[in-house]
Amino acid sequence: MGFSAAFDRLSSIMPPDRGEKACIDWTIIRGEWGSGLPQDYVRFIGAYGAGSIDDYLGVASPTSSNSPGTLPIDLVSETEEARDVFRRNRQGLPAFVGAESLIAWAHDSSSDLLCWIKTGDDPDSWPVAVWATDDGQWSVYEFGMVEFLVAIFDATLDECPLGDTSLWGKANPKFVSWADQVRLRESGTDPWTGGPLPHFDEFGG
Repeated sequence: MGFSAAFDRLSSIMPPDRGEKACIDWTIIRGEWGSGLPQDYVRFIGAYGAGSIDDYLGVASPTSSNSPGTLPIDLVSETEEARDVFRRNRQGLPAFVGAESLIAWAHDSSSDLLCWIKTGDDPDSWPVAVWATDDGQWSVYEFGMVEFLVAIFDATLDECPLGDTSLWGKANPKFVSWADQVRLRESGTDPWTGGPLPHFDEFGG
């Protein structure tokens, strides 16, 4: 599946909301990482923003924030964690992979880490590597971020690589950006159910 087809499929499974997205200066991001980032990630952030899927899988922001709670995970902090894990355990990764080869783009509630492996100068060719906490090893998938997400939702891999199967074969996953989660909670609304937050009237509003 090509990049465009994969993104179209993702959009049909998990439509992006129409909320305002942060303006990202990708030139600055490129300077910070010494290269561009995969175009499917760039397009994902442009369409969806950074946020989480079904309150389980968090997609990291390309930028960090000085406002506590507004960007729970970002590329820098997640990558530091992934490289630390790698230094303790590299089982399942090819011999050429070093700690500096990894850039983490997502983290789930099972403490799994989803990364790219920098295999060359073309970010669109970087495969996905998943650190599975339950198994204590890495797995490598020869496609990009968006194709990986589609493979999870369509359950087309040999098995679910994540510690929880709630997204495996999920027909209608829901994405909510970090910014919208903050806004909704401040208004007393649960971002995932759309209902009132428990005890909001008593304690928060």
